[in-house]
Amino acid sequence: MIVVFDGHCNVCNGFVRFLAARDPRHRIAFVPAMSAAGRDWLTACGQSVDDPATMIVVDGDTRHLRSDAVIAAVASLGGVWRAVRIGRLLPRAVRDRLYTGFARRRYRWFGRAQACAVCDGATRPDA
Repeated sequence: MIVVFDGHCNVCNGFVRFLAARDPRHRIAFVPAMSAAGRDWLTACGQSVDDPATMIVVDGDTRHLRSDAVIAAVASLGGVWRAVRIGRLLPRAVRDRLYTGFARRRYRWFGRAQACAVCDGATRPDA
């Protein structure tokens, strides 16, 4: 599984740290959106490379965006974390509206990092 995230976003960096800490088998790779690979994934998924407000999770041939990406990433941790899939009971349009509203305000509320705080070109923040 690949998680493409905004490395300038403090919330996204925290989410990546959360996932990495609970992924002892290192099944999840992390790709900052501002990296060449991240920009390629954003383009392939039809997302803006200049304003990466959408998290992307690539799981095999399946690509998840926005709220589906968050749910897929957390559920991939297994165990009790799979319960997050209950969030899919809420219609995607509603979940994505909440996700987009939060994404628009995340820098104002939580600040912006000058550089990716969790990885420096590596695919794992703990690498």
